[in-house]
Amino acid sequence: MLTANLVRAWRRGDRLFVRQMNRNELEEALEIAQAYIDIAMSHEGQSREDFDTRCAGVDIRVQDRKLAAGLLKLVHDRCVFEMFDDVDPVALREAVFRKASRKRQAAANTSDFNRDDILNAAGAELTISGETADSLLFCDLKDAHRLQSFESVSPAALVEIYQKSQGQAVLLKATRVTVVIQTDVATSLRRFFHKLKFLGLLHVITALPNGGYRIDIDGPFSMFRQGTKYGLKLASLVPALDECGTWKLDAQVIWGKEKQPLRFHMEGESQGDSTPDEPRLADEVAVLLERFNKLGSEWNASPSTDVLELPGVGLCIPDLTFVHHSTGEVAYLEVMGFWSRDAVWKRVELVEAGLPQRIVFAFSSRLRVSEEVLGDDVPGALYVYKGVMNAARIAEMLNAKSP
Repeated sequence: MLTANLVRAWRRGDRLFVRQMNRNELEEALEIAQAYIDIAMSHEGQSREDFDTRCAGVDIRVQDRKLAAGLLKLVHDRCVFEMFDDVDPVALREAVFRKASRKRQAAANTSDFNRDDILNAAGAELTISGETADSLLFCDLKDAHRLQSFESVSPAALVEIYQKSQGQAVLLKATRVTVVIQTDVATSLRRFFHKLKFLGLLHVITALPNGGYRIDIDGPFSMFRQGTKYGLKLASLVPALDECGTWKLDAQVIWGKEKQPLRFHMEGESQGDSTPDEPRLADEVAVLLERFNKLGSEWNASPSTDVLELPGVGLCIPDLTFVHHSTGEVAYLEVMGFWSRDAVWKRVELVEAGLPQRIVFAFSSRLRVSEEVLGDDVPGALYVYKGVMNAARIAEMLNAKSP
């Protein structure tokens, strides 16, 4: 994906816009993409330094330098560079330096000190030739890593990826993002909601009177959170929107060297020609699921595909669904981790307003909210944990809430 400094953007007032290509720019972009792809396709087994040198030799017009840098970044992302792993470069260097030291001490004069002889002797220890030893002496350095593989792509597809990636890269500088979704496909909507949870994005979902949903998401440049990993997760959410019918995204971003606050807008709609991936569980939830089902309790746990909504109040997205072996009763768990105190209080309000499903909300003790906030007279419960969630404790809570 592109980084924010590679985005071709322009401003008008307090709005930020991504620059689109005209016909001439598109033709130039296709030519540049073709050149970089050809180099990647022909450089398998060659060093990163050689690859970068060849790419730097591509003739680029001054006005296309940022465009070219973006396309090259996307080509790099599709390359796998790895160290030559048949030889340990540290062991090779130790052998060379050891033999060089001994040779220097034994040499009567400098003419007796021959570099090739030392490399041949060191290479013999590792069953390689002196020439190979010379080429692999510093193969653990980044520039010496060799191109192992390249994920092939057409120039047109690469340019299309570039165009879409520009909007994603803008979100790396967001303080707040609001998405409005209109769709009649419930499965796609649930998938998107679970994608939000899997990525660990701090969000609030609100049902709209017209049947759509508004999702407010904290950005990586929000007051309490700023990080590259979080920004990349937020940006990776954009492709999932294309499976959700008609959508609009509005973001507040901090842009440029002046760190100017600007507004950014994107929109799109489902193309209906692809099958979205099934949602995955966050690592801590997957570990909990495995441990819970090893307890031998009265409940069977599985990844949840439900969305629990109390019309006019709000909704939540459980991570796990529990089914009682003998009664068939259903309960849920939503893992909120380190979200925010405000998010926990919204869940409390949801339960107190009448959410009928039995559910446990799990969150970190760092949020400083007591389990006693929700009483025994409601179907919801709060579980506060330190470090790792306890499967046995969750089973106890589910049993305590059984009718």
